[in-house]
Amino acid sequence: AYYGAEPDVKWDGLDYKGAQVTFRQLRECHFPDKQFDVVTILDALYYLPDPDQEMAELARILKPGGLMVFDVAGLGYLQLRGMIGGVFGMDRTRTFAAYPFYHSMRSVSMLLEKAGFAIDARLIDQGIEHSSALLRLAMPAYLMMVKSLSLVAGSAQELAPKIVCVARRL
Repeated sequence: AYYGAEPDVKWDGLDYKGAQVTFRQLRECHFPDKQFDVVTILDALYYLPDPDQEMAELARILKPGGLMVFDVAGLGYLQLRGMIGGVFGMDRTRTFAAYPFYHSMRSVSMLLEKAGFAIDARLIDQGIEHSSALLRLAMPAYLMMVKSLSLVAGSAQELAPKIVCVARRL
């Protein structure tokens, strides 16, 4: 069986392909301890006002050794996008305007460690498909550059539009 917790009721009409989705905050779902092998948090971490409590809840409902897959926006990418967008007058590029909360990989690592998780993998991802043909054309080369830089300096991952992480509950 597949379960989901979605705090935003605007997604209520979506077809969840048989998953039992509850429209409330995760902590309000009262899932049993050590219930799940895998949980995903996609495009959501930056909406959580108290990530410490959410990570503790995720650790509680995950089995030991269970996996959490989540993504974060690369802070360096957001800054770069804001600068370039400002120069070219592009819409939707204001730095740090899209979400209420932002996390660096360092702050995410500290949150996870505190809650009893270890990051097993970080994968660079392009995020959304851009409406601009020029950006869609340039994105593969940009991602290749970020991946190459990340081999030399891990912090270069922050230049990626999205960083998909796999964390294991200890």
